[in-house]
Amino acid sequence: MKHEIAYVLFSLLAPAAFGQVPATIKTPEQFATERVDLYAKALGLDEEMTGVMYSLFLDAEKEAAADRSACQQASANVARILGAQDQRAIASLTDEQRGQLKSLRAKGQFDLDAMNCGAGGSCCSGAKKSATKTAGDAGQRTPMQGGGQELVAPK
Repeated sequence: MKHEIAYVLFSLLAPAAFGQVPATIKTPEQFATERVDLYAKALGLDEEMTGVMYSLFLDAEKEAAADRSACQQASANVARILGAQDQRAIASLTDEQRGQLKSLRAKGQFDLDAMNCGAGGSCCSGAKKSATKTAGDAGQRTPMQGGGQELVAPK
């Protein structure tokens, strides 16, 4: 009986516990503004150059919008699948193990969210930056470095 109650409670709380993907994604305008702000702060861009950069990034962000949406949908699907499996796994633990897991999570020592799609160096967020980039690599991105299949947005 305790296991069934724990399973029901966990299934109700799991979406909050295991990193839900946001329901909405930023607009191309928001992404372009954030990117330009980074350049403007780092380089002290004047108003004219900021406008030029905004136009450039807005065009790119509009082009990337469908891919961002597909990535968000893929992330949500991965979170749904893995969240359901986590529910079954945790329900199979003993009371002592569930208590230990709860304690570890409270201390930040057990973070399933870091394994979700879109977190850390996973598919949608891009891989961690390499410390050995050269000047020739500037501006180039490699979404997946070292293993795993790259997500490709449906056309």
